[in-house]
Amino acid sequence: MLRLLQQFEVNRLLYDPTLSGEEATKLGATKVELTELLRRSDAVLVHAPLLPETHHMLGQHNLHLLKDGAIIINTARGALIDEEALYDELKTGRILACLDVTDPEPPSPDHPLRSLPNVILTPHIAGVVNNGLYRLGGYVLAEAQQFINKQEPLNPVRREQLQYLA
Repeated sequence: MLRLLQQFEVNRLLYDPTLSGEEATKLGATKVELTELLRRSDAVLVHAPLLPETHHMLGQHNLHLLKDGAIIINTARGALIDEEALYDELKTGRILACLDVTDPEPPSPDHPLRSLPNVILTPHIAGVVNNGLYRLGGYVLAEAQQFINKQEPLNPVRREQLQYLA
C-alpha cells in the first residue's frame, strides 16, 4: 500500500510495532505511535494480522481521536476494530468507514453498521481486482517451480515472522 501511495502527494504515516523508524523510512513512511496516526490522518488504512495484541486495536479507547471527516478502511481482519465502538463513533456522523471485513463475516442482515449512510460494506473482496487472482496464481506457480527445482523460495516465511503475519 505504501508503494501504491508513492505517486500521490500525501504524508504516509505508519504504526507498526515490529518495524524500526529506519525501516519505515525505507518504505517511504514516517513511523509514529498509533495515537498520533489517528490524530493526524485523513485516511486510516488497516493492514495488520489478527493477534491477541491486535484484537480490538481500534476501539472506544482511541477511535475518538480520529479527525472529523476522516475515513477508516479495514481490509485486514474484522476483529482488529471493536465494531460496537466503531458504530458509536460512526453514528455521530463525523467519520466514515469502508469495511471489507467484519466480525463475524458476513455481518448479519440486521447488523447496525448496515443502517449507517457513512459506511460502505464490501464482501471481503479487497485485492480481488483487475488481475489480482491471476497474479496470486502466478506467485503460487513460481514458488512451486522453485520447490520442484530444489531452489530457495522466492518469498520465504521465516519462523520468527509467523507471529506477525496475517
